[in-house]
Amino acid sequence: MALGVNPDEDRWPKYAFKVATGAGKTKVMSFAIVWSYFHALRESDSLMAKHFVVIAPNLTVFERLKEDFGNGYDP
Repeated sequence: MALGVNPDEDRWPKYAFKVATGAGKTKVMSFAIVWSYFHALRESDSLMAKHFVVIAPNLTVFERLKEDFGNGYDP
């Protein structure tokens, strides 16, 4: 239990990926998001998410993510 948050009551699970440089972190992240979304969409008892927040540390990474995720977001 980190910072007093009980994992059984946490409504916002967090996932992290530890992958070597150049090994495809963005692809791993996008596959996990797609799998979660469609699992939640197709399975009536699914606990997976349909909504996601992806945080980029700077504009360069943001632009790469925007390109990798198919330019679905245009601020």
